[in-house]
Amino acid sequence: LAGPGWADSGKTTAMRAYAHVLRQHGHRLVPLATSAAAADVLGRELSVQADNLHKFLYEWTTGPFAARLRAGASVPGQARAFALSPGEVVLVDEAGMAGTFHLDQLTQIAASRGATVRLLGDDRQLPAAAAGGALRLIAAQPGTPFLSVLHRFRDPAEAAATLQIRAGDPAAVGWYATSGRVRS
Repeated sequence: LAGPGWADSGKTTAMRAYAHVLRQHGHRLVPLATSAAAADVLGRELSVQADNLHKFLYEWTTGPFAARLRAGASVPGQARAFALSPGEVVLVDEAGMAGTFHLDQLTQIAASRGATVRLLGDDRQLPAAAAGGALRLIAAQPGTPFLSVLHRFRDPAEAAATLQIRAGDPAAVGWYATSGRVRS
């Protein structure tokens, strides 16, 4: 339900700030998304190369430099984006759309190289095409951090309507209809 009321996402600002803090401490943010299109958007938002989660896993498991990546050996330029070092952070955007087994595999890879994985996403968004649910399980745990302010919309009424839809409240359709967002 994109429209003219969308503003720069607070999530983007937070990811940029996180990447900056990591760089200041000599570490790298390795951004991954669940599709090539989403990785392209993520990369543009962060002004760095972002990759597809599946491509990352391929490079570490069966890609031409997989053994070198697992050993922490140097790799050619085209594979350097997939190398991990201690202290680096792998960020999976839209993590609710990532398969549970893929997230587990990524976590094991990162841990083997001293890196960490951070998941960012909405546990109520579209589910993963593969067996999913990891983000929903994490969200259900006490102490799981959540963004508490919706930044995506300039219009507070649109933000409220979006949250109503997210919660399954059909009353929100009224806002979309009266705002000219529903057309036959």
